[in-house]
Amino acid sequence: MSSREVVLEVLRKSVHLVSIFIVFIYEFFGKEAILWVLMLFLVTVLFLEYLRLEENLKIPFFI
Repeated sequence: MSSREVVLEVLRKSVHLVSIFIVFIYEFFGKEAILWVLMLFLVTVLFLEYLRLEENLKIPFFI
């Protein structure tokens, strides 16, 4: 397995780990807290996608 494949696998596993954190945040802090977290994530992803498409910026997470 090449180092690139290992990095991609770790990133894939980290998505699963984050989904568990979403459940824990909802359980301990409530619906409003998780909505703020998800909204912040959405805005960040949209901003990065804008930079990638309009400014031709290479972002390693968007392969």
